[in-house]
Amino acid sequence: DAEKAHEWFENKLREYKCNAYGENYMNEEDLLRSLFEDVRDEIRLCVSVDKLVILCQNCLMYGPVSDEISKFFSLAKMPIYIVADCSADYALIEMKRNRLHTHGVVSCEEARTYRNRKEAFDHVLEATGYNRDEVLYVGSDPLMDMKGAEEAGIPAVLLDRRGLYHDAECRRTRSLASLLVNLGD
Repeated sequence: DAEKAHEWFENKLREYKCNAYGENYMNEEDLLRSLFEDVRDEIRLCVSVDKLVILCQNCLMYGPVSDEISKFFSLAKMPIYIVADCSADYALIEMKRNRLHTHGVVSCEEARTYRNRKEAFDHVLEATGYNRDEVLYVGSDPLMDMKGAEEAGIPAVLLDRRGLYHDAECRRTRSLASLLVNLGD
């Protein structure tokens, strides 16, 4: 079923990202190519890998943005930066297409790692000019997002909309609106 397929894909992608850093780093497009090639037989892939990679790219650039995110961008009084595992260009296209104004997009590609590692967030701090005590990172994946931020000494909040991560040992919020209220905008 579609939900199980999505969960399988997310877990597999997370596994590949966790192993891709330093000399083993691959940008997200190459990582997706490698993943799809490796599982071609397992999932009985009947379309070209390049076609799947393009579909993933299109999802990054043209996927829907929730009303909650649009509202968050319009109400937040502090600067908002996007921390992207993919090319910054994809996030910039998505922001522009949805008329969302961000102070910047920092791609982890430049740090040659993904958000699960401290080095990604060290790079974000360097690129933005902020200190650890001046930022708050909000992510939606306890394994990929929280670990790297916390190891870099950056306060982090897990956006757990459906309450799935009761065991996560980090601050959680169910919505961006409640996060704004708790932060005082």
